[in-house]
Amino acid sequence: MSNAPAAPTGGKPDKNAPPDQSMIGPYKLVNFIAGGKSSQVWEAMAADGQRHVAVKVLTGDALKDPEQIAAMRNEFTVGKALEHPNIIKYFDGHWGSMFKKDAYFSMELFLAPNLKSQMFNNLTSVQVRFKRIVESAAMAYQHLHDKGYVHKDIKPDNVLVNKSAEVKVIDMSLAGRPAGALAKVFAAKSRTAKGTRSYMAPEQIMRKPLSFQVDMYAFGVTLFEMLTGQPPFTGTTPNDLLMRHIQDSPPPPSFVNQNVTEEMDRIVLRLLSKKPDQRHKSFNEFLAEFRKVSPFKEEVLETKVMTDTEKAQQDVSANLGERLDSRTDALRTMLGVAAPARVQKEKQAADAKAAAASKPAPAAAAAPKPAPAPPPPVPVQQFPGQPMPGQFAPGQFPPGQYMPGQMMPGQFFPGQMMPGQMPPGQMPPGQMQPGQMMPGQAPYPMQPQFPPQPMPGGPTPWVAAPAAPAAGAPAARPVAPAVPVNPAAVRPAVPAPTAGVPVPPVVPKAGPAVPPATRPAAAPPPAKPAAGKPTSHPTPAAPGGMRIDDLAGFDDLPSA
Repeated sequence: MSNAPAAPTGGKPDKNAPPDQSMIGPYKLVNFIAGGKSSQVWEAMAADGQRHVAVKVLTGDALKDPEQIAAMRNEFTVGKALEHPNIIKYFDGHWGSMFKKDAYFSMELFLAPNLKSQMFNNLTSVQVRFKRIVESAAMAYQHLHDKGYVHKDIKPDNVLVNKSAEVKVIDMSLAGRPAGALAKVFAAKSRTAKGTRSYMAPEQIMRKPLSFQVDMYAFGVTLFEMLTGQPPFTGTTPNDLLMRHIQDSPPPPSFVNQNVTEEMDRIVLRLLSKKPDQRHKSFNEFLAEFRKVSPFKEEVLETKVMTDTEKAQQDVSANLGERLDSRTDALRTMLGVAAPARVQKEKQAADAKAAAASKPAPAAAAAPKPAPAPPPPVPVQQFPGQPMPGQFAPGQFPPGQYMPGQMMPGQFFPGQMMPGQMPPGQMPPGQMQPGQMMPGQAPYPMQPQFPPQPMPGGPTPWVAAPAAPAAGAPAARPVAPAVPVNPAAVRPAVPAPTAGVPVPPVVPKAGPAVPPATRPAAAPPPAKPAAGKPTSHPTPAAPGGMRIDDLAGFDDLPSA
């Protein structure tokens, strides 16, 4: 409704001006509260300007429908006869006159959402206050029955509940007297079935005479919805829904919500019985049973209703986590979402560090004295290829350090002979090998003789001394004892010559040349052995004038 145009300034008010549409009777309409197809509810102010009430007004074509006006007058008549703290209070009403066609009544103003909207927005909050809401509503409907009226339209939409669980029952438009004994005998049926399909009892759908048990069934559907968040029956079409109320058995509430107890299941299923005489006889009987049970197995705790900003923050935290980068920070800023605590601390620490770095350095008094500069290095004369002081020649290692693969003292290679053990194919002193010449025996004709060849990069192996020369020749060199040799560096033994079979010559491979600058100093001459000890044999010379001792530390170098 809109405000009427202001009266012209100066002179008397215009009699032809339309009346003020914001006024209805002695009430000035202030705020719109709710509306339906045929009526609206407004917050209004009384003529004295000190009392706020709720006014229900018929609108549109409903003002021309006598049945609609009769229903509104019935609601006011029933409501005016009730006096209960959990039922809305009715004050006065008007049903039109010959000069002004309007219909309205005023009632107590109770600014609170209905139970249906609260279950839709926050079912947990309703379940937290479940027992108090149910008890208050049941006492209100028992008072209605005590006054001799059946509500016929019990549903969550007609129950107002505020935050402190204070309940007010509204909408008595379908309320009426129950069917008397005469009506039951003749089974008189009404012309139409009035009510809300999701909450109508089977006898109400079939238009049978109604009793107080009709309200018990609708109240059971309301309890089922409060416990589970949905009604017990749903259908694809309106008629399908009505047939389910008549034919189908309802499931227990614990089938949908497992937190509901078995005792609560029995109470709700009894209220939803198909036959009226199997339901509770009254709300007092229901309350006596309801107060002895616990509706839920575990206590339902209140949950906080998040705002849009909190929901956005939860979504960002779930998707972005606690990352700290420019893109994530920009997204949080755009959504107005605060960064997590850890990210804020890291960001504050980084800002503090950056601020400390940007500040000028303190006075030089506190700065430590610089350490004296070291003396310049003395130039060392170095020849080409000569190592620097403290540097070892290529392949040479510090004392006590061994090259990869080199054996430590007292360690033997796999297959290496123990001290006193003869190598394969070598006979003890005094025993001759097969094919070895006796002293004084001439060698086979046309038999080439080759001295032992050293392995590239390794020591020259020891071999047995040749046989003694003929008479008049110089004495033969004694045979040196066997020494440990790296098996990887030993050339396969040349088989002894066989009579009539020449031995192919062995061409020695050229080993890597050792530069003179890197060659270690020659070993000192061996000391004279003590008396009684065996005399060591002299070290044979390798080809090229280099002695075996000169290769100390190079015996494990890889072959060329």
